[in-house]
Amino acid sequence: MPERTTNSPEPTAGLPRLANKRALVNGSSRGIGRAIAERLASEGARVVVTYNAHKDEAEAVVAGIAMRHGEATAIKADTSSESDVDRLIGHTIDTLGGLDIFVNNAGVMSLPGFFDVTKTQWDRTLAINLSGCFLAGQKVARQMLQQGGGGAIVNISSGGAFAASPGMTAYKVSKAGVEMLTRLMALELAPYGVRVNSIAPGLIATDINKDRLADEGYRGKRLSQIPMRVIGEPDDIAAGVLYLVSDEARLVSGACLRIDGGRAALTR
Repeated sequence: MPERTTNSPEPTAGLPRLANKRALVNGSSRGIGRAIAERLASEGARVVVTYNAHKDEAEAVVAGIAMRHGEATAIKADTSSESDVDRLIGHTIDTLGGLDIFVNNAGVMSLPGFFDVTKTQWDRTLAINLSGCFLAGQKVARQMLQQGGGGAIVNISSGGAFAASPGMTAYKVSKAGVEMLTRLMALELAPYGVRVNSIAPGLIATDINKDRLADEGYRGKRLSQIPMRVIGEPDDIAAGVLYLVSDEARLVSGACLRIDGGRAALTR
């Protein structure tokens, strides 16, 4: 295969960083996914927002982007279903005319430990968090190769992918799988100019964990495990995604960006 060359990015005066880019953000009706969709749109990308159970919130994301003169549309999709993923990709291509950026944020959190997790919980968690990431990633990659212009894919994993501890067995296994899938995708897609990276968030304040974070005991214990003693916000993850999908990261592929207040330094 001939050597592939790319030019160093040169900022274009007056244009947003993602001007004319077409982006799909799975699981973007709220929390981290919402922040990502809004950040990409604020930088000029046209965005497809997906949801499974939160239609009103997804429509609110689209409305908010439109108020800021951005462009977005929302679609319901269960990313563990191959037919839903096919419909989602088809909708994205019909709406945007192609696809340059894909962020896979769709996922569920499962809390039971090894002895308590049921097969139903195990299957559902891996189907959404890992199989869904594979299904959507494969179909998006095929579309990007068909277009011939490269692309950027970011999979959202978790700091739990790297640190074994009691509890959340299915969730941590699924996210560890996402990390290996990311590396394999990066290797196979690199010759075609498609970059694939992951972000592993640490403790981020979202709707999912707001009740637990309101408990002072739990909050204090978690903060004690974070060297910077800071709980992250969804915008922290969105900033990392923006870098990875931008031209500034043109040589970054197969990497994991851990946004966790220094927690990674304790678990290597």
